[in-house]
Amino acid sequence: MSCFQLQNVLGKTPELRFWHSRGAITDRLTFDNDGGQLYSSGSSHWRLCDDGACDLKDKELNHKLIFGTRRATSFLLTDNSRFTDWPNNRDHTGCNYLAILAFAWAYILSAKWVEMQTPVNAKSGPRSQIQYQNWWEKEHNDNSPEEIAVDLGCLCDDAAQWWAAVIAQAWTATSVIHGGVYLSPWSVRISNNQRFKLQRTSSNLHPSSQLAPPSSDKALQFLQDLCVTYDIHDQGLAALAMALLFPTLGNKADTSLPRPRCSNISPPGSTTKPQGFVHQSILEEYDRLPYYMTLSCNPRGVLALLGGPFFDQTIECNVVSPWLEPIFSIINKCDHQKLVAIMAKRQPSLAPLWLGAAILGLEKRVLQMARSGTPPVDLHAGAWTATTHSFISLSPSQPIFRNEISRADECRMLFLTGSDHDKAPICPWQPFGNTRICDTDIEVQGHIHCGHRLEYVGWKWDLTGRKGVIDEGYNIQTTRRSDWAIPQPILLEIPSRITLKSDVASKVATRGIFSWLRADGWPASEVNIRTHEWFDLGESDEELDSGGASDVEQEGVCERIKEWQKGLAVYGYLL
Repeated sequence: MSCFQLQNVLGKTPELRFWHSRGAITDRLTFDNDGGQLYSSGSSHWRLCDDGACDLKDKELNHKLIFGTRRATSFLLTDNSRFTDWPNNRDHTGCNYLAILAFAWAYILSAKWVEMQTPVNAKSGPRSQIQYQNWWEKEHNDNSPEEIAVDLGCLCDDAAQWWAAVIAQAWTATSVIHGGVYLSPWSVRISNNQRFKLQRTSSNLHPSSQLAPPSSDKALQFLQDLCVTYDIHDQGLAALAMALLFPTLGNKADTSLPRPRCSNISPPGSTTKPQGFVHQSILEEYDRLPYYMTLSCNPRGVLALLGGPFFDQTIECNVVSPWLEPIFSIINKCDHQKLVAIMAKRQPSLAPLWLGAAILGLEKRVLQMARSGTPPVDLHAGAWTATTHSFISLSPSQPIFRNEISRADECRMLFLTGSDHDKAPICPWQPFGNTRICDTDIEVQGHIHCGHRLEYVGWKWDLTGRKGVIDEGYNIQTTRRSDWAIPQPILLEIPSRITLKSDVASKVATRGIFSWLRADGWPASEVNIRTHEWFDLGESDEELDSGGASDVEQEGVCERIKEWQKGLAVYGYLL
């Protein structure tokens, strides 16, 4: 199933490496503190392909990724959380280990974060460590109804103590950088005082101070053993997708997770691994962790990817509302499983991220941003995952005609050539119409026939002593869309008539892209656009929407919506 093929997300995602060696010289990542967060920086490199000889230099886009935080991400365990009833519980009806497994992945990612900071050929480095806290409580006889019993099966002492520390969040992964103490970006805590009762089939657990926290690969083996014991590999992979989204959640509010509901069936007394690809896939994720970590440390990029399914390269800024409103009239009536299936159909390789977002409730934030008309844009994440969520990264759309250039191509030329437009527009939707060539900037006129287009080359980390070498990324082969087919249909309630209730998304998108395009001033020929009521900042969105509902008449938009709706009927649940 596509929701559990997490490696398909990676594409050209670069590897997160703390130390970089070239010959006898070893350098490390550079860091910057901003608002209590620790950031590492780098740049994506783009080749400017063209149809002829041109002296325009390749493009370099700087970017920062989270590397450390001051506060752990906080969670609540509730019975009312989504995905409490996990699908495909074959022999273990009602079994749900998502929270436990996600916390285990948080430890594994944090341990890897500590390990990669250990100096290899360097004289000194940050003081980083992962350690157990003084958390142990002796057995008690209280049978509290709020207590969660977790049977871990047959475990050795170090595995049992590790699971106890994971479930109780009794571990910390820290690094001292620039005099500050930072937690790993995947640090977690449970805000409510939840009690757990851990059980295993071997002798009683007697923790020893001699037992050290396991390495990331050893901890992954412990996680694999539990997944084999209860045959919950699908939950194990979904939990990895969840953990990768923890930095995107941030630490400002509690996130609800399904209260663990363990199997009533006694686990086997052995953790012998069954044969087959599925049961081996969790261990195979280990070598991919540095790539997952890079993507995970780019929260804005993750949000941009999750908003990608709403993007269509043919939609112009002034018709965003009639494009989005029918879509939301459909998905507003969908449960979480159908929502994941719909988003996965639009961009199959990102299905695991959408599953993780739906479990965590992050989809509410994504839908809100998409509905507003200006979801986040992150060209780095789009290039890493071979997905598109902005018109600016597309090739020129049409040839020059009657001494005019499309405003979309004008934007692309400004972005590629203009020093005043070195950052990508925050609006993903292309502007409508054309501009007379004589009204464009000098930079645009000088390259208007070159056919420039962006081609991603790779990522380069900023290092203490020099610039790093270009990392071309994981380089997984893109899976064909036909390979993602799932035979069951999605049963959707599709409205027969499209009624537009609000123009807000169109107005916001139009303001956004024209504010970027005309940052240096408007040509006289565009006075009708500049004086349109949508650009009157004195009026509120509500005032502009007071005219009431209207039927959508844009023929091209209606056709695209019908294609979108028709496409959704092909595939079914992904779980």
